[in-house]
Amino acid sequence: MKKYFTKLSCCVFAYAVLLLYVQPSWSRLVFTLPGTLASSVNALHVGDTLLLKNGVHQIKSIRVETDSVAILGEPGAIIRGDRTGQVLKILGNHVSIGGITVEGSGTNPVESDAAIAVYALNARIFDCKFQDYCHGIYLERAHFATITNNRFTGRNDRPERENGNAIHLYLTNGATITANEFHGGLDGVYFDVCDGGKTVANRATTVRYGVHYMNSRNQVCANNRVSESFVGVAVMYAASVVVSGNYLHDNLRANAYGILLQDIESCTVSGNNVIANEAGFLIENVRASVLSQNRVERNRTAMELFSNCSKTEVVQNDFIANSVALKTKTITREPRFTTKFFNNYWSTLNRVDFDDDGIVDLPMRIDEPFEQLLGEQPLLRLLQGTPAHYLWNTIGLLQTKAVHIIDPKPQRWEVTSLSLKMNRHDSHIFTTILTLLISATLLLCLMKHSRR
Repeated sequence: MKKYFTKLSCCVFAYAVLLLYVQPSWSRLVFTLPGTLASSVNALHVGDTLLLKNGVHQIKSIRVETDSVAILGEPGAIIRGDRTGQVLKILGNHVSIGGITVEGSGTNPVESDAAIAVYALNARIFDCKFQDYCHGIYLERAHFATITNNRFTGRNDRPERENGNAIHLYLTNGATITANEFHGGLDGVYFDVCDGGKTVANRATTVRYGVHYMNSRNQVCANNRVSESFVGVAVMYAASVVVSGNYLHDNLRANAYGILLQDIESCTVSGNNVIANEAGFLIENVRASVLSQNRVERNRTAMELFSNCSKTEVVQNDFIANSVALKTKTITREPRFTTKFFNNYWSTLNRVDFDDDGIVDLPMRIDEPFEQLLGEQPLLRLLQGTPAHYLWNTIGLLQTKAVHIIDPKPQRWEVTSLSLKMNRHDSHIFTTILTLLISATLLLCLMKHSRR
């Protein structure tokens, strides 16, 4: 009898495992026509796939409560809400939504109005289009969701109080967000109190922030592209966030930034291309973080740095052809900046390297008074490199309390460039020959002048 009960227990356990991990053999493929979507969703069983036929499926709001179901659409299938609340509300775990256009949510972001709202685990939303929404996808405690290859078209003609984010995550851990496109609306992806997750290879234009982290940690933001927006990537009140390999360009609105870092700690920002923005970086109250191997090029201001940063390093970055290298902003009474600049490449620096070790022999003074003046009066760039430029720096250093931010060992070569460069030995020979020729010419001129 005891052996019988042991075998029975094993059979029950095996059956439970099969139900949990294997799609039941009796799962169905269900077709639904416009006008029957609500009843079809309510009749779904675990493992079913619901296929929406081409056309507009007009609904008020639908709750998907069954676990492990898929709702897919034929080309041209549209789910249209009545502009109130949430169009689809996902309450079952392991639900997949794919190949559908969803539109017509309410317009109240405080009430989490959205085209799709997810309150369950392991949701998967892919190959969908979203338009005419407040939030496109709203996720709350929807851990381990995957959102990939969707297109979001937000609205910029609404007041901000009626507008939401394309993807809004709250208390949602371990989300994977890849290969989505965002156009218009507030933020492309917004994280609030989220732990763990990856945001990779997304594209955003004409949004407020491309990717926006608030009160979050252990996140990876990589290989995204943001343009024509207010901020490419914003990391605020966060910790242990990696921002790498992103291309943030042409964000030229007033007070626009490629990367905004504010009140964060233990973050790594590396390998990003920050090109042609109003400002490349905003760095405020950043603690124990590293900015390295970023290419910061052709921005009106390369970096805005606040004095309340601590234990932060700016190492081996390329600063190329920026109108202003650095703007400093003092928070405390005494302008005591502790951010360390080291081994960066500065395109405006005279790259004298007599010992040919790849390190420029003279340090780079980053916060020149003339640079600060250029930030306020860009037309004065016409005087850059003239005697007026150097005279202003001399007067400024004598009359003001200089901050003295210096890169003691700037790089001779660009760090991030992949272009072929002259062999260092050949370059050193060329520089030596050129110096000798100039010296010989000056000597001849002096000798000719002395004979007269």
